[in-house]
Amino acid sequence: GVPVGGAGARQFVKDHQRAPGCIVVHGVVGPGVGVPAPVHPVVQPVKGGNLVNLPEDAAAVLGELHGGSPASYAIRFAAGFDGIRMVLSGMSSMEQMEDNISYMKDFTPLSETEKKAIDRVREIFQSKNLIQCTACRYCTAGCPKQISIPDLFACMNAKKIFHDWNTDYYYNNVHTVNNGKASDCIKCGKCEKACPQHLPIRQLLQRNYCVFWLKDQTNYYIEEFAGILRKLLL
Repeated sequence: GVPVGGAGARQFVKDHQRAPGCIVVHGVVGPGVGVPAPVHPVVQPVKGGNLVNLPEDAAAVLGELHGGSPASYAIRFAAGFDGIRMVLSGMSSMEQMEDNISYMKDFTPLSETEKKAIDRVREIFQSKNLIQCTACRYCTAGCPKQISIPDLFACMNAKKIFHDWNTDYYYNNVHTVNNGKASDCIKCGKCEKACPQHLPIRQLLQRNYCVFWLKDQTNYYIEEFAGILRKLLL
């Protein structure tokens, strides 16, 4: 949606364009032209849960603060800007709800020390070149090849962070058994039109295929590279 409000709201949007988590702004409250704007929420402050399970080096930065859970910093960051009146965070357990209540009941904006830590966490995320997918799954509904795009992206991110062989197992034996592989993508672009994060999904699927390619699969990249060479040479 289009944010409305004052300078604090605009600063919030500007800051989140470079934040590690891609927070979607549905609207913020601020002074209008004589008429107050309706209350709309900021959603996905924890980026679909991705800012909870941090890489070890990023988690260590927040751990040194001894001030709360990773989720608490993400939500307080979103709520601390002038003009923000509501932050909605999805919860799947009583523990998560109690954690959210504990620091939002008597809300305190981030201190300068905490903001510097958030900046450092953002730098760590950016250095890992992770795919900023929130697993909303809007992209999967219209995929003609039934590719489970968020799951494949999650495997790729996990492989970059943890360098774990389990990601190869989940890619080849779980997420692509009854669904298409990244190499099955026909580049129709339906997924990109549906993506609220505006990710270049077709390009990312090519990278995904390259990471998890097995020798017994069709070598899509060699075929495509050969086609490019033919066009250059002919």
